[in-house]
Amino acid sequence: MATAKRVFNQIELNFWNVAIPLMSDTPELQKVGSYIGGLLTKYHQLPKLLRSIMWTTAGGLLGLAIGAFIGLLFR
Repeated sequence: MATAKRVFNQIELNFWNVAIPLMSDTPELQKVGSYIGGLLTKYHQLPKLLRSIMWTTAGGLLGLAIGAFIGLLFR
């Protein structure tokens, strides 16, 4: 879980440093950038317990999907 958070934080950092300046050129991309930025801001305003539940649920669903895929490969 710590690795997933580290990866997410790195992606978020790259988003703010790279994608935002690129998106400022066109109005359509500005809308997309402000939407994603708004989601990230809302994510950081969530209580820590709720964020942990979100990460746990996402990890469980990912594990389930990987397990189903492997199950389909080796049936």
